[in-house]
Amino acid sequence: RSFDLGLVGLGASFAVLSRISQLHLNFDETAVDCEGLNRFGEHLRVLQQVTTLSLSFQHTKIGSAGLIALGGHLQALPRLKLLNLNSGKNAVCSDGLAQFGALLKVFTGMRTLKLNFESNPICAAGVLRFAELLPCVPGLGELSMDFDY
Repeated sequence: RSFDLGLVGLGASFAVLSRISQLHLNFDETAVDCEGLNRFGEHLRVLQQVTTLSLSFQHTKIGSAGLIALGGHLQALPRLKLLNLNSGKNAVCSDGLAQFGALLKVFTGMRTLKLNFESNPICAAGVLRFAELLPCVPGLGELSMDFDY
């Protein structure tokens, strides 16, 4: 719980950083969970100038629900052009991946999408469902995805 409170406090500080264009955060192997990530994500909306966002949550406890919640919060970033998301070893399932993919359709300006879902229980059908949603991101020019298991 204390780590989640720290994460939420960090998010609250974004109000004074509202003019930044790039944000890179690494929370690998921490105690962050779905609830903490969701509360942190609520603060992302003030970052209206962000064009590059790199978030790493490898080997945490966010799961599919955290990924979907984060995707919903990312929709508040209209200028986002590059998203680098590492969610390896988080129990993200095929359905969670597909639901996250459906949230990407609002990113008409997205040029680069880099996703790492290694060591998650995502099957081939889940990857296919995600891939079928990619044409909804019309400006996408670079795609990198890692599903090693």
